[in-house]
Amino acid sequence: MMIMEDPRPITDRSYIKKCTTLLYKYLISNGYEHPVTMKSLHLPSSRDFQFIVTFLLRKFDPTFYADNKNKFEDEVSMAFKALGYPFNISKTGLVAAGSPHTWPALLAALSWLVELLQYDEIYESELELQQQAEEGASGEEELDVERMILRSEKAFFKYLLQAYEMFLCGDDENYDKLEEGLVEMFEGDNGMLEMEKNRIMDDTVNMLEAMEDFNKYGSA
Repeated sequence: MMIMEDPRPITDRSYIKKCTTLLYKYLISNGYEHPVTMKSLHLPSSRDFQFIVTFLLRKFDPTFYADNKNKFEDEVSMAFKALGYPFNISKTGLVAAGSPHTWPALLAALSWLVELLQYDEIYESELELQQQAEEGASGEEELDVERMILRSEKAFFKYLLQAYEMFLCGDDENYDKLEEGLVEMFEGDNGMLEMEKNRIMDDTVNMLEAMEDFNKYGSA
């Protein structure tokens, strides 16, 4: 995979704060077992970084760095490459993770991991909702509408995952094609929903007219 220059403003203070907040909230809300504060994430120790990146990578692979056969920095570098991280992670930087020169790039990499995990959780949640809808739907028309909504949500979150990776890689051509495909799908669904809305309105008008005729002639 070609290594791209990182377009993110990783040394910008506001971006660093945003990434720090994202990482802190994820660790706190997902059972991170070591003490952590916003202040400690400003320039963490190498040991703290090792705890954090191990915790995140084990969300993808529970066996990450379980046997300690390789150097930790080698394991981390290989794990990021396997996940598709498009930027270079310096092994030298991993050794001195908390230094002012290396931490911004590593913090951006950790934020990328968190976002990937969050999108993955949303995707899995959508699959679960889809399965529940298929198992519990009682009517064919209702099932079709629910499936359409769930399919659209699933497609949108899949789009977010792919579009984010293309943005980081600077792949504008495929990004445009991906966006066009999503727009076409939504336009098709909107057309089907519009037709269904018109059908329901016609049925409602016919029903009201039938009730009016019944009240008019039935009481005569």
